Amino acid sequence: MSASVVFMFSGQGSQYYGMGLELFRYHAMFRKGMEELDEIFGDHTGGSVIACLYSEQRAKPPFKDLLYTHAAIFMVEYALAQLVIEEGITPQFVTGSSMGEFASASVSGIISVEDGLTSVITQAQSIIATCEKGVMIAILHTPEIMQSWPVLQQYAELVAVNFSSHFVISALANSLTFIEAELKKQRVTYQLLPVSYAFHSSYIEPAATSYLDFLQSVSISAPQIPFISCLTGGRLAAIQSNYFWDIIRDPIDFRGALNSLPEHDEYVYVDLGPSGTLATFTKYSLPERSVNSRFTLLPPYGANIEQFTAMIRQIKTRS
Repeated sequence: MSASVVFMFSGQGSQYYGMGLELFRYHAMFRKGMEELDEIFGDHTGGSVIACLYSEQRAKPPFKDLLYTHAAIFMVEYALAQLVIEEGITPQFVTGSSMGEFASASVSGIISVEDGLTSVITQAQSIIATCEKGVMIAILHTPEIMQSWPVLQQYAELVAVNFSSHFVISALANSLTFIEAELKKQRVTYQLLPVSYAFHSSYIEPAATSYLDFLQSVSISAPQIPFISCLTGGRLAAIQSNYFWDIIRDPIDFRGALNSLPEHDEYVYVDLGPSGTLATFTKYSLPERSVNSRFTLLPPYGANIEQFTAMIRQIKTRS
């Protein structure tokens, strides 16, 4: 029996300048998809994600401009998914973490690609207009420390448990000094994510009203490809408009989403995000089910067209 293919789409924190550059330069279908989406972005903002993302003159600080990072993540993931499908790999399931759920929903047929991109643009604009700057921190430790360290309780909210020794917190930017001091004092390894707002927490609540109003205009259909939610930790057959607010306001349950897949099936996990983040989480969340079945199509160190083609062949042989 062949394995089922699971497309996985990551969200904020996985982006970087130049993601997908090799495909953009050398693969006509990916470039065409990016250019079509960039036209939509330009119509709404007057800017260009492609110019921002692939400028050769650009210095390489963290890629954190929310309006551009939101759109860039969606554009790269959706264009890559269409390319992989064109190569003959059809997903039996799709799942996304955080705003990766917009690309997941568009690939599944829940929302159109135009509405998906417009939704992430409008979401970014709403957050920029109404919310204080924030931070997100990935911590290599058991999440139980949230209950025992007063500094974390006072200044941060737990927003994701990715596996038993890796979790993420959100906080306001002016709290970062206190949180980092505590983590260093406790000799805990952590990483400040390239994000400018405290997603999945009460700190972005001011954006709710305007964004929920916008979502009333988005047309929503039943999934054409089974849709596994990282909000509910399970498969969804019907979605309401407020779902697309909840997925960036409420905590992430990626482990629950993976564990909701039928246990008796074999799976090939294909990470279409720009850093391979979800492939790593899959490795530690499902070690016995994901051995030799995880593929990162856009690794953070870059991959040339020959390596991409080789990975596509490997996925085909396992699915």
